[in-house]
Amino acid sequence: MLAGTVFTFPFSLIVAYSFKMVKVIDKIVIPLFVVGSLFFSVKWAFSAAQLYLDKEAYDQKNFNVAKGIPSEVTYDGSKNGPDYIDTITIDDTKIKVSNLYILEKDFNKRLMNKPLMITYLPISKYAISVDQYSGKIKADN
Repeated sequence: MLAGTVFTFPFSLIVAYSFKMVKVIDKIVIPLFVVGSLFFSVKWAFSAAQLYLDKEAYDQKNFNVAKGIPSEVTYDGSKNGPDYIDTITIDDTKIKVSNLYILEKDFNKRLMNKPLMITYLPISKYAISVDQYSGKIKADN
């Protein structure tokens, strides 16, 4: 009887400790998971709403156009593959180009430090096309 108690006591401590640990993990991990899920759901809903509002402009091909040399280019920072261009800023307008899947190396070779003409949706600012611009750029005074 004593041998059984001595043998099971350490295991009962391990079970009790792990049960408390599960409660601690539940108290930390589950709320973090819920908050993270809510954050990304709201972010997705906001993007979807913007694209819905842009539907009429897309159907009527009523796009905005930005012309100029980019003041900032951001990348997606992929760890497992090549980097893609995420946004291009021209004249303080940040345009999302990730949907066009432009590789960083292709952008650097063909379009870096050159005047661009970006056609984009007016509300969501998602790019429709990115082309090199051959016309004259207005100089800011």
